[in-house]
Amino acid sequence: MTTYLTDKETAALRAMGQVLRAERIARNETQAEFCRRLGVSRNTLSAMENGAATVSIDRWLRAASVMGCLEQFSEAFMVVDDPFAAFARQKKAKERQRVRRR
Repeated sequence: MTTYLTDKETAALRAMGQVLRAERIARNETQAEFCRRLGVSRNTLSAMENGAATVSIDRWLRAASVMGCLEQFSEAFMVVDDPFAAFARQKKAKERQRVRRR
C-alpha cells in the first residue's frame, strides 16, 4: 500500500510515535509488556514508535486509550461549528422554495 503524506503529516506521525515511546519508557515497560497492553505485535509497536504511515487508526486509538489521552485524541477531530454559518443555515432552511408554474 502506497501512502502519500505531506511533510507536516509525516512529522505529526513521527511526533506521535515519539510521544508513544516516551510514555512507554516513563511507565518503565518493555516493548513486550506494552505490546500486550495495546494488543499489537512488536513490529506494529516499532512501526508506531517510528511514525510509520501504515499503522491503522484503530491501533492509535487503542494506544491513546491505554495512555489515558483518548479524549484529547478525539478532540483533534472535533469540528467547532461557526455560529455565523449555523445562523446562515437556519435562515436558508426557513426560506420557502416555490414551485414554478408552467
